[in-house]
Amino acid sequence: MYLILGLEGKLKDQTGRLVIVSSDAHNMAPKNIGVDFHNISAEHKYSAARFYGQSKLANIAFAKSMSERLADRNIIANSLHPGVITGTSLFRHTPKPLAWVFSLFSKTIEQGAATQCYLAAHSDLTGKTAGYFSHCKLAKVKAPGDDPEFRSRLWRFSMEIIKKHAPDLDSIT
Repeated sequence: MYLILGLEGKLKDQTGRLVIVSSDAHNMAPKNIGVDFHNISAEHKYSAARFYGQSKLANIAFAKSMSERLADRNIIANSLHPGVITGTSLFRHTPKPLAWVFSLFSKTIEQGAATQCYLAAHSDLTGKTAGYFSHCKLAKVKAPGDDPEFRSRLWRFSMEIIKKHAPDLDSIT
């Protein structure tokens, strides 16, 4: 978020595009609440899948919020699921039988990059913003990713964290 807010002014009006990589793993985020704001640093309990899921849901919510923020400049902001990619170290700690199962549904690096390239450059996306894509098609987002109240709370919460660690934030927001 900090990086993108810092680069926001560099996006070109009318043609700029913001592409945020997320994941269908956003479905593993906590049901109904999306992000456990009271346990953000896992002081109380930790689940890798749950925390990964809420980070991916936050990416989707961020893209939607940026879409609203950039609307008056006609800049497109979308998020995507690239797929499970072979040839990476993503499953290096996964037991071999389970990694083999994942490989049955995986994509090559080139296939995984296709949706990112589509969102970044294809003319079909002109004027289409705030979407979540998978396999170069619009996909469904788990609740509360589309909820404006959730996105507003997440934005405020994220800004509070950034302000603690980035004193120059006021100069970029």
